[in-house]
Amino acid sequence: MRRRREPVPPSARLDPRLLQEQLDDLAVLAGQARAQLAAIVQSSEDAIIGKTLDGTITSWNPAAARLYGYSAAEAIGQSVSLLFPPDHRDELPELLARVARGESIRNCSHLG
Repeated sequence: MRRRREPVPPSARLDPRLLQEQLDDLAVLAGQARAQLAAIVQSSEDAIIGKTLDGTITSWNPAAARLYGYSAAEAIGQSVSLLFPPDHRDELPELLARVARGESIRNCSHLG
């Protein structure tokens, strides 16, 4: 037996202005969190390099520039193989496959 739906009382209805205000507040908080994380990456003493699963460099922090000698403008858009010594470049496909599977790659000692 189906129950008849009761109308939603006016006190329980959502106020679109209140919802928009809450969305705006969340957007501000998200922006602040994004800015904080960006500041952490930029000021890190560790090289932090973003890349796609096919190995294209998408982000490059100042520590990466100091460690590897390429500016962000030079590195972004290039293959991460740029960082591998010629005798280790054959390892790149397996490393990228491991990352694609969600594995963490710790300490590639032959880089840098």
